[in-house]
Amino acid sequence: MNIKNWLYGTIATCSLMLTGCNNSKGDLSDCENYVFTDSVSNSYIYGFVSDVDGNALANVLVTSGKDTTVTSENGAYSFDRCRAVNGRCVIKFEENEYFSVVRTADIDNGEARVDAVLMPQDTKEGVTEITRFYNSQGATIKVGNMQITIPANSLVYENDGKPFYGSVFASAYYLNPNSENFTKEMPGGDMSGVTVDGKSVILLSYGMVEVTLKDSVNKKLQLKEGAESTLSFPIPEGFTENQKYNEIPLWYFDDEKGTWVEEGIATKNGDSYSGKIKHFSWHNLDYPSKRASICGRVINKKDSLFPMY
Repeated sequence: MNIKNWLYGTIATCSLMLTGCNNSKGDLSDCENYVFTDSVSNSYIYGFVSDVDGNALANVLVTSGKDTTVTSENGAYSFDRCRAVNGRCVIKFEENEYFSVVRTADIDNGEARVDAVLMPQDTKEGVTEITRFYNSQGATIKVGNMQITIPANSLVYENDGKPFYGSVFASAYYLNPNSENFTKEMPGGDMSGVTVDGKSVILLSYGMVEVTLKDSVNKKLQLKEGAESTLSFPIPEGFTENQKYNEIPLWYFDDEKGTWVEEGIATKNGDSYSGKIKHFSWHNLDYPSKRASICGRVINKKDSLFPMY
């Protein structure tokens, strides 16, 4: 397990916590009765969009709320007045030949830089898989050891729910938590989640997957009401035996809120975890942890402080 990736998300999330609690004596008794309310502000957001090889991507559609723009030739974009709720902006990046991704920004002094890395929609062994199948037959899509099972006659048009007959063009993207670019490619950015009972948590990812289904003219398809697809996640290398729980929650990414939402349970079966989902989007196999507030400093051997990047 690449613990650096997990720490990155954990520290980013912790920076959001307890901002409304201030007790000079060091205890947290004031927090128990603190009522959190939404605060809305406008902020300056900017950043760069590239592919997985670091090449700038031009003409990527960037959306935040009702505002849109496109990236320049060098992959740059900006919003002068991005609507931030509780110091947080949600930004979506889309390009026809790439998997879309949503990133979140934590505002610092009225601005934030949010970069995105997009994965091309072509077959890359162990990472992406592009395939075609008939809805009447269903399919099992494999991306390395990741497996997505789609039942026969389970798909309808996403926009109106009308029945679909014909060939399905499927794109699947598996994101291994040990990937070097994990924190840049994943949706969100800080691994924050909301449980089924509404509790805020941070997540330790065992892997993520996005599945996109379209017809021959690029109209999106989705599971019909009552249908379910089975996801089978491989256990990533480096996870210890005490991290191999019998059950781990499944989460989907809420594009509007910019956070992970608990949806179901995956059960351990040998070297994998399997669970069912009711719609296709980004899904994440994660073990939740309690949020905490961390205060400290990072120094080098000469006792000099490292700057924050």
